[in-house]
Amino acid sequence: MNLILIVNFRSKFRLNIARAVAAGCVKHGAVAKIIDLRSIKQDISREGLSQIEGTDAVCCWGWRWGEKFRQLGHNVLIMERGFLADRFAWISLGWNGLNGRAKFPQCDDGGARWKQHFPQLLLPWRSDLTGYALLMGQVPSDRAVKMINFENWANATAIELRLRGHDVRFRPHPKAPRFQFPAPLVNGTLEQALSGASFAVTWNSNSGVDAVLSGTPAVTMDVGAMAWPVTSHDLVSPITMPDRNAWANRMAYTQWLPLEIERGDAWEHLRSLLPVT
Repeated sequence: MNLILIVNFRSKFRLNIARAVAAGCVKHGAVAKIIDLRSIKQDISREGLSQIEGTDAVCCWGWRWGEKFRQLGHNVLIMERGFLADRFAWISLGWNGLNGRAKFPQCDDGGARWKQHFPQLLLPWRSDLTGYALLMGQVPSDRAVKMINFENWANATAIELRLRGHDVRFRPHPKAPRFQFPAPLVNGTLEQALSGASFAVTWNSNSGVDAVLSGTPAVTMDVGAMAWPVTSHDLVSPITMPDRNAWANRMAYTQWLPLEIERGDAWEHLRSLLPVT
């Protein structure tokens, strides 16, 4: 098994995570090599992707480059921020896609991993569902929403919600530019915004995960949303409150601590999912 890890060496954090992935793979008998993303860019412009020819899989940070390698026929392991708890402390690792489009390990451990790391996150479904419809903002340039014009979608969704009789509020993404929006804005923390909502609506933001964990029903519109299995997908019947335990147990295997990655715990599960091209 040969794995090529491609990261920008200027990012100390990403380089350290790549080193942890490489160390974990080696402990399971794999051969791992880390390459600076800048040299790959030069390789593409000058002589093709000679540095990754013949490798079994490529590992990189994010889907912007992951998609390029996938389109070239490579199996791609995507490193990204986690989805649960402190997203800067956890690293998600999934094959050949971004977020919900990736393939993650599914382990029947009776919820042991969830109970070990995240038991405090899953709150009961709320009994009081009075409040506004909370529309979640995203960064329009993010790869997760590249298939839509997010501003147009957000405005159209707000109009439809209002026509259905809902009081609509919009929570902008902290890193997104503001745009004209036909509804009052909700500022403050995400927790504060969700506390006043009867349900939340998102295209595929991780805020859908936060909503479901908080006990607030959610609507996700794209299968790439990590909360897709436990949410509604249209505005006709936006309230659904299914059992979330199986979903939570699967979510526990979408992300890893750097020490777990370096020990080889993550690769032990991920290597069995390596697809055959």
